[in-house]
Amino acid sequence: MAPVGSRIPIGLDLSNSGGAVLGAEVIVLLDGVGPVASTSLDLLAGERVQLTLTATLPAGWSGAAALTAIVDPKHELPEQDRRDDRALIGGLFVGAPPPIELVTTTLMPATVSSAYRATLEATGGVGALRFMLSGAPPGLMFDPGTRVLSGTPIATGTSTLTFSVDDEAGQSAARVLRLEVLALPTLALATAALPSGRVGDTYSAEVMATGGLQPLAWTAVPLPAGLGFDAGAGRISGTPSEAGTTMVVLRVTDGAGQVATRTLPLVVEPAPSVPLAIVGKSLPNGRVGVPYDAEIAVEGGVAPVVLSATGLPAGLVLGSAAHVLGTPTTAATAMIEVTAVDAAGTRATATLSLRVDDIIPVPLGNGGCGCAIAATPAGSSTPPTKGGDVLVVFGVALGILFRRRR
Repeated sequence: MAPVGSRIPIGLDLSNSGGAVLGAEVIVLLDGVGPVASTSLDLLAGERVQLTLTATLPAGWSGAAALTAIVDPKHELPEQDRRDDRALIGGLFVGAPPPIELVTTTLMPATVSSAYRATLEATGGVGALRFMLSGAPPGLMFDPGTRVLSGTPIATGTSTLTFSVDDEAGQSAARVLRLEVLALPTLALATAALPSGRVGDTYSAEVMATGGLQPLAWTAVPLPAGLGFDAGAGRISGTPSEAGTTMVVLRVTDGAGQVATRTLPLVVEPAPSVPLAIVGKSLPNGRVGVPYDAEIAVEGGVAPVVLSATGLPAGLVLGSAAHVLGTPTTAATAMIEVTAVDAAGTRATATLSLRVDDIIPVPLGNGGCGCAIAATPAGSSTPPTKGGDVLVVFGVALGILFRRRR
């Protein structure tokens, strides 16, 4: 509470939105009584003026009251320039002005080469507060309008900054702040070993780093066949296709240009030890003139497995997917030498037999045609072909015809 006769500051913000010079009187009333302060001024067209008046409280007054300002109380201005609406003046006070309180008491540490941002805060005071900060370290700047200290420090050390605020009543407050700029944490590779893989199995391993400044950029070379590297995720993945040990050079670079490298072995073990073998001792029988297709069975080994064969019957070849294909042209029993080689270089050989049966002639007796037909030999599971059935029917029908003529 201000005593009788106290002098208090009052802040005003006036503007002339008209197109000519405005000269007018301004008075300030206390609860509609007064004036307790007054002034005269000229405002140019479009001009805005912020000023502070000093009001004297009247004798016998006590308690709280509303202060209002009236422009042109005598109505001397043209109607379009009159401002006598007795609007409450924002930020005015009666009695002792509220003090400025600095809310910001400390600053968080910064790191070299890393973006930094801190907002300074204050409360109280009269009217608009004006923020000031001096002594910021190299790389940082203070914006009084947003009250933000920001930037990227370029050197380590501790800086002493002076933070001050003043208001429209002429009050001010200040505080010394210290800002420590720390060194960038040293970039280091945290991955000390790479897990082993196995030929034919899915592989995945993530590499890690500590310290440094994001973002991190990775490389990993060379890698075993079948594996790749995701530089963004720092991950080695894929399906190894060759056994062996590869010395992988890991390299990581951070946003500040720090580099860390390490060479680690990546062991790819052979596939499970199932021996490569050619299954069976023979292939299904064939027949002269009849299309043939049989698969050579292989087990074990490391995919892919490549087959070769020699000694195939005339008219047959070894096709894709380990199939013997073709149409036999000669009756015989062939001993086929088959060789299998897997991706690891392992070889397996076997001799498979393949019997090709001939066409069997069918006698029809006296007057018969003596046509040759395909028949199923004893002990053979291969049925006659459709062509053989036709020949049998034709031959029998022809023989019956001859008998009737005799």
